[in-house]
Amino acid sequence: MLHSPAASAVLVLARRSLRARLSRIAATILGLAVAVGFTVAAFGVAAQFDRFVGAGTDQAAEATDAIPKGAVVIAAPAGGATQTTAVDESLLARVRAVPGVIEASGSYDQPIGVRLPSGAQDDVPVVLRGLVFTSAWSSDRWRVVEGEAPTLNDRPSGGDLPIALDAGGERSADATLGDRIQLQTPIGGVSARVVGLVRPAGDGGADSVGQVSSPVNDGATGAMSIGVIDARVVIDPRVLPALLDAEGRLDRITAIPVPGTDLDELAARLRSSLPADLEVSSAKDAAAVTAQTVQVISEGVATATFAFAALSAAVAALLVSNTLAILVTQRNRELALLRCVGLTTAQAGRIVMLEAAMVGIAGAALGLVLGIPLSMVGASFIQPGAQVGLLVTTQMVGAAVLVGVGVTMVAAIVPAFRASRVPPLAALVAADSAQRRGVVGWAMTPLLLAARALSPTTSVRMAVDNARRDLRRSGATAVTLIVGLGLISLVLTGSASIRAATQDQFVNASSADLYLERRGLVRISGDAVDERLAAAGVESGLVSVLAVDGSLRGPSGTIDQVSASRLDAVPRLFDLGLSGGAFPQGPAPPIADFNDADAGTQGETDVGRAMLSDGAAQTLGVGVGGDVTLRSVSGRERTLRVVGTYRGTAFVGPAVVERADAEAIAADGSFEVAAVDVPDRFDVADAAGYFGRNLRGFPKLRVHTPEEFAALNVGVANTVTRLALVVLSGALLVGALGAANTISLSVMERRRELGLLRAVGATAGQVRSLVRTEALVICGLAGLVGVSAGVVTAVVAVGRAPAEFAADPVVPWLSLGVVGVAALTIGAVSAALATRRQNAGGPLDAL
Repeated sequence: MLHSPAASAVLVLARRSLRARLSRIAATILGLAVAVGFTVAAFGVAAQFDRFVGAGTDQAAEATDAIPKGAVVIAAPAGGATQTTAVDESLLARVRAVPGVIEASGSYDQPIGVRLPSGAQDDVPVVLRGLVFTSAWSSDRWRVVEGEAPTLNDRPSGGDLPIALDAGGERSADATLGDRIQLQTPIGGVSARVVGLVRPAGDGGADSVGQVSSPVNDGATGAMSIGVIDARVVIDPRVLPALLDAEGRLDRITAIPVPGTDLDELAARLRSSLPADLEVSSAKDAAAVTAQTVQVISEGVATATFAFAALSAAVAALLVSNTLAILVTQRNRELALLRCVGLTTAQAGRIVMLEAAMVGIAGAALGLVLGIPLSMVGASFIQPGAQVGLLVTTQMVGAAVLVGVGVTMVAAIVPAFRASRVPPLAALVAADSAQRRGVVGWAMTPLLLAARALSPTTSVRMAVDNARRDLRRSGATAVTLIVGLGLISLVLTGSASIRAATQDQFVNASSADLYLERRGLVRISGDAVDERLAAAGVESGLVSVLAVDGSLRGPSGTIDQVSASRLDAVPRLFDLGLSGGAFPQGPAPPIADFNDADAGTQGETDVGRAMLSDGAAQTLGVGVGGDVTLRSVSGRERTLRVVGTYRGTAFVGPAVVERADAEAIAADGSFEVAAVDVPDRFDVADAAGYFGRNLRGFPKLRVHTPEEFAALNVGVANTVTRLALVVLSGALLVGALGAANTISLSVMERRRELGLLRAVGATAGQVRSLVRTEALVICGLAGLVGVSAGVVTAVVAVGRAPAEFAADPVVPWLSLGVVGVAALTIGAVSAALATRRQNAGGPLDAL
């Protein structure tokens, strides 16, 4: 038992041992604190972001109370920020026919934009500025606080669209009662006037979170007080479908159960009656009460957070395991003496585990203190100017405990087992370091032999021999550096390859004069853009690409990233690098009426067309002449024939289908990008300005030259690379601390040996040079192994990755050279710190 004399003695021994070696494990505690701090900061930034967009606000949490009790919500999967209006309205009848459903209604939860003056909302990320979510007016759902209801009744046609705003909508739109604003919708700019201010009806009658807003909060101010999800614009339901380019489609369907119906059974019946691609969730689930656009962003942030936490935990485990293993080896004789006076094997292992627990608690506490301000700095970096407050969540505390204490305890298992295996007779002999090799040490042996053969001086050969003498110690020094340097090299090589391919495809493989690109989270109607461009005289020289709200299925796999375009127009402006088949020579033939979800089977001659990248063809298991199935989110299907394969994916993605085929099953999604061949009678620069002015009503639709467009897409890759490098810098810092700690412990272990060198005539400078050279050799080899492993992994990944990646890897030699210099710098600094105390001891250490 813990309170027994034996347990108390073990605890006292562990505490005293830790105090005696505090200077030796200080770097371990610091490195662990850094790993914990970065992990806590990552969870803190995610929490700040959730709070910003509204997923973490009290207003959003109250949304469940505004949804009918026991309701079931059906929505499209959160596979993309704009894949929201993808639920077929015809499914309402199918939902109402399910036993146990008393009523079903559709709703819209679509984001639209508000055109803001320049410089407005600088405290909000660009992608979220002026963003509001639509909601249909109903007196059962909304209560007018001031003004009047936003209905079209008794209003003259052709005037401003009447709208109402909730508290969050007022802030996001930067408008209040009586103001005239410009809505940026999927069909273009719409002039609107705020005729009312509203809040949710007190009786809780709302069909989905699309009809829920935050209550008015007079004390809520600042960017962090009202989330984006709480910003609502309320519009007459007769206008919404056309305004959102959503005739015949919905964002969500809410099913109201018959009283007494078991909710789980009803959800199961709905899943069996509806297409498998749709998500069915309870109104109490987070997925049901979170706007889908926000859910996509939040899920991406959460995924990145957990990935970084796993990386930090892995590096911290290596650091702790290596340090404890070296300390146990150095204490072999001490542990053996304790065994001689009655210490059991279990108690020996328990001492190491208790020491690890103390180290973990100290690292977790320091890391939590470090991570909280780091999370505020990170949130301010992501959201410049935002009012970021002090925020401590249970996830942040849990991450500190898990990475600090949990990972440390797991990493201590092997060293504790080794401590329990120390026999009493080991007190009579010195530790045999020649038997300590380790896996990493064995792997480094050929490199150490090569380094010795190439050594120019005797001192370098002595340093290499010292590194070879204890391969486990050398491997422990190198392994944490190898992980950090390898990941950084992987990111650098992969991003360089992607940038080179993107630049080549958008500039060298295209004859387009201008590009139009959708940015942000608001959908844009492809037909509306085409009509606007046709009115400007651009029709034949236009290639538009739409997202597809669905998937492409083949014999051996499925692809979710599918685009739609007019296939015969693509080769006019793009060389995709055909690898098989050919582009169609004419427009798609007329398609039979296939809009009815319950229509008969598709005719044999009514087969659509698709083109696949080489990677997509391999994933689907089909080639030129084979058939694939295009399936919408709502379950409609259409058979397509593969007419060609290609290599270049920067413009159309891994798979592109005929636009008419996507429209036939209501799978055509948002406009994404268009390439424009400006007619010869127009100047390109003048045309760019003209398009920019006439397309201004569309939310964040940008006009670029080919060079600007390539630079923009390369800039996205650069931004992702920088963020990844910032994240990996934490792992590299922990690795550097681990290397410094291991080198320091090595010098302490060899204190007598180095003292003997001083006794036989070696100067302090020569001893420092020997240790420094050994550290440089080990860290240099770690850099070589890490960089080589990262480059090789990146080359293999680029060659085998999906078609979005470059086919030809590009190695950034200059950047990798900087990484190598960083490895050598770590070795030099670590050696200098480790030998500072040794130099003071001198020849007397030999005694």
